[in-house]
Amino acid sequence: MAGAVAEGGADTAVTVAPFHGFLWRDAEEGAENAEGTAGAEGATGAQATVDAGNAAATARSGSGGYGVNHDKSFRPRRQDRPQDLLETGAAYAMDAAGFREHGHRFFGRTELVRTDPARVLEVDDPHDLARARALAPSSTPRAPARCRPPRTSTRSYSTSTAPRPTTGC
Repeated sequence: MAGAVAEGGADTAVTVAPFHGFLWRDAEEGAENAEGTAGAEGATGAQATVDAGNAAATARSGSGGYGVNHDKSFRPRRQDRPQDLLETGAAYAMDAAGFREHGHRFFGRTELVRTDPARVLEVDDPHDLARARALAPSSTPRAPARCRPPRTSTRSYSTSTAPRPTTGC
């Protein structure tokens, strides 16, 4: 991650994971701020226009929601859509001088550091945190036996006093 900035020539770096989902917004919330919301969340140019157009059309039709990253009248299979990348929030790196100058973490050339989507969880409320804690033991690879600290016990089954090898840990 830091290498993308320190050695790779990027000004900033962010961890991302492949994402193929269709995003939706509630028409009641989106219609009130259709134009302002698209720009405020970082969409610019064509995407901001699509968001605002979808919100306005949905508001006129009275239907319950509108597509943010798609037009609901055209639904290709998820795997046929261009792959989007979801910011994971797991790690960021940036040039310190650039951060001080710009006052925010994304400026200049941003390197996208891909991460395993199976290890990405959104944690926004206590229920998400409980799920993350429950899944953590199954997603954390266990260290090889030679790398684990010895178990403490009142019995000793080994008479060897040689230190355990730690190569490769």
